[in-house]
Amino acid sequence: MCIRDRIINVTWEQAGSFPAPCPRRSSSLVSLGSQLVLFGGEAWVPLSDTDFTLQVVPDVDKLWIYDTNSKSWDLIPNSTDPSPSARAGHATAPFQDDGMLVHGGKSGDNADVFVDELWLYNTSLSAWSCLTGSNCGSSAGIATASIPAARAYHTLTSISGTSGSFVSYGGHGCSDLNQCVYPDVWRLELSASPQGTVAQWTLLGSTDTTPLPGLYGHGAVWISQKMPPGLYVFGGIGSGQSFSENILRINVTDTGYTSHVGQQAVPRCFHAVQVSHDRVYSFGGYNSSEWLTQMVPVGTMLTYSPDSNGTSWSVDNYTGV
Repeated sequence: MCIRDRIINVTWEQAGSFPAPCPRRSSSLVSLGSQLVLFGGEAWVPLSDTDFTLQVVPDVDKLWIYDTNSKSWDLIPNSTDPSPSARAGHATAPFQDDGMLVHGGKSGDNADVFVDELWLYNTSLSAWSCLTGSNCGSSAGIATASIPAARAYHTLTSISGTSGSFVSYGGHGCSDLNQCVYPDVWRLELSASPQGTVAQWTLLGSTDTTPLPGLYGHGAVWISQKMPPGLYVFGGIGSGQSFSENILRINVTDTGYTSHVGQQAVPRCFHAVQVSHDRVYSFGGYNSSEWLTQMVPVGTMLTYSPDSNGTSWSVDNYTGV
């Protein structure tokens, strides 16, 4: 059930039949053709009428696939072992036509163990492959010993115009919310080999005089038209639980990056961000520094539109449900 602060004229249609995944947050949803692949998440589990705790939900080590044509869910069993443990706050990205990358996140019964693995799921084979990470073993497709530290609530974004290049930014990596907030930028390259897919991580350096802030709970999209190309970062939380109030643009090359702090944005964290038709859409999340106790997220859609000169954004605020 959604708790809302106002009602507008909306007609809802039930999107799917049971069985269906249980309620959750901090999960991932990746679009592959007509299918949406859901993985991971956590939920507030009632211990009593007044006591709730945040735990990994029971089926988050499983994959759910939603078919947009039949409007139905399917629980997909793993055809091979190993597979990733249940987790939340991980970063995901589509790879080619039938692949989904899953990186990092929090695991354990109480979602308090940060992990560093990079997994690839092939929907055609219903098979997982562990590409990098401390728990992948000797069969992992590791091309370099340098990998990002274990983290959650970061982003992994495909670089437009490439077939296997991604950029990862930010994240949080320990139980202290005022510490372990990462400002680093990593480039990920995937390539094919006789042994399978090989992953190459590169920590990118910068010549910026002002370093990037560490952020987690942000949203990021790659934009290549209408605005200067790069990774655009909206919202998020920094060290000291401070909200990011500016749009960041990170221009990534093969070996480094430069960054630009743009105009002020609407503060948000743990929101969903996507680009469509040259506009950036941001939905939900939290809009207050009291997000730790703010159980009900906002139901607002923000739309960022580039101006005709490609130099600034206009922001529209649509109240949702």
